[in-house]
Amino acid sequence: MAEVAAPPARTIMTLLADCGVEIKPFADGPIVRALDEELVRAEFCKSYIADGDSEEKRAETRRKAFKRAIKDAQSRSLVGARLINTVTFVWLCNPTRDDP
Repeated sequence: MAEVAAPPARTIMTLLADCGVEIKPFADGPIVRALDEELVRAEFCKSYIADGDSEEKRAETRRKAFKRAIKDAQSRSLVGARLINTVTFVWLCNPTRDDP
């Protein structure tokens, strides 16, 4: 059975063509097409349905869900992340390769 991409990976796939930039996150690694994590977070939150009796609670639910989803996607080697200057970039990884 094919593995289903984690929610942030699907969001990244959607945004990469239009909003991605080429970066070299590691000196000895490949150039990757990446996105500002804040852009991915904003898009993820637009598509995440959250319960709560106030917008503040719904926003907190979305924030926690994004954090869990990114952590899960990283642990499954679906996405990479790197802080460059003051921007955290995320990109899709090939889980069958050893590249960062």
